[in-house]
Amino acid sequence: MFLDALSMTLESAGLDVRAYRSCRDFLRENRADGASCLVLDINMPDVDGLQLQRLLAAQNDPIPIVFVTGHADVSTSVRALRNGAVDFLEKPVDGDDLLKSVEQALSRDRRRREADRQRADVTRRFTTLTARERQIMKLVASDNSSKEIARDLDISPRTVEHHRAHIMRKMNANSLNELIIMAVMCGVRELRL
Repeated sequence: MFLDALSMTLESAGLDVRAYRSCRDFLRENRADGASCLVLDINMPDVDGLQLQRLLAAQNDPIPIVFVTGHADVSTSVRALRNGAVDFLEKPVDGDDLLKSVEQALSRDRRRREADRQRADVTRRFTTLTARERQIMKLVASDNSSKEIARDLDISPRTVEHHRAHIMRKMNANSLNELIIMAVMCGVRELRL
């Protein structure tokens, strides 16, 4: 059976594989916390692959998907890729191509997980700021000088510098650019391109 052969190919590369006979089985399973991806066929017994892809997207489930199918047309593959699939491979699939696609998907998931971890860490640090420090961080991240901030808040520039130093230390920012990136991550400043 194709599922067994696919599992063996991935396991032979040292990957931890969990095989599911249906979408329902997959959705009932509690997934591991580590980097993962989904190798998915378009045609399955209960729900087709594109429907599962849409369902996962609706649930904000970012698991990367590699489609492997023997029944595909160009519009199906384009739709899958536009909806975020990492790759779309046709059966019979070459083992090396499959492994490259899976590694690409796992790499994408590792990067996303690291970005999520960093965002959570920055958000946690942001919660340690006082209300005044948050106010000043927003103004600093909006390219206001200490003198402008002092004038706007009716405090001395020295007090602004004191708060700014505390903000930099608490946020673990080494530069104004890092602080601005953190401000964007915390929703204090909009990203400007």
